[in-house]
Amino acid sequence: MAGLAGKTVLVTRSRTGASQFAHKIKEMQGHPYIFSVIETIPPRQVSDIDYGNEVLQQLEQFDWIFFTSVTGVEYFFDRMNTLKLETSHLNKAKVVAVGPATDAALRTHGIETQALPEVFQAEGLIAKFANELQSGQQVLLPRGNLARPWLHEVLVEMGLHVTEIMMYETIPVRHHDPALLHALEQRQIDIITFTSSSTVKNFMQALINMGIENPIQAIEGIPIACIGEVTAQTARDLGIEVTLIPKEATLDSLLEAISLYSF
Repeated sequence: MAGLAGKTVLVTRSRTGASQFAHKIKEMQGHPYIFSVIETIPPRQVSDIDYGNEVLQQLEQFDWIFFTSVTGVEYFFDRMNTLKLETSHLNKAKVVAVGPATDAALRTHGIETQALPEVFQAEGLIAKFANELQSGQQVLLPRGNLARPWLHEVLVEMGLHVTEIMMYETIPVRHHDPALLHALEQRQIDIITFTSSSTVKNFMQALINMGIENPIQAIEGIPIACIGEVTAQTARDLGIEVTLIPKEATLDSLLEAISLYSF
């Protein structure tokens, strides 16, 4: 489908994720404009690393492990490799992925996962497994520093023992891009995409850092596509009018929604 033919799509996700997204846009004959506003790094606090390493060496104690992002999976297994830990340590736990991309990332490491939830976000995980989650069970949440606390809080309310380890940090990318400011001013950007709450917040801050006094006005009239309701709500909270939310919180679904949009 060439639904993006001739359209310029602003990509705000991290550099590592942006390349794959940009490639798919090109396949649909669109023009990606990459302006990465975030990047992921290992934890900066030694205490976070030490605690994570300690927990990873005791994986047999967990009944459940919930992975809520592809990035979390990548950093988790990088750390496993560093510690020379075998994936067999995960055999006792039921491993759960928030969505198909995270599921695919786990399977590349030979990890069998539970059935996917119908809604690809934390709320969907609880809805899917509520009848199997039992008070007293041990749950591991490998996460980033900006992960929503909702899943942790709900699991604790259900009586489960939750251990959270920081696998990575999401930090803003600070750079100046006069070409982007010109493209926004001339309305040469056909649609802006946000794939996480952090991309929304850091994009708006980036515009301010580049001298834009009113970032809402700078993007006014440009369609805004958010990968899911959580990201969309963050945008709304900042005064951004959201144009598109796909049926599923996946990149493929986001691209499909954009391709079907009447520009």
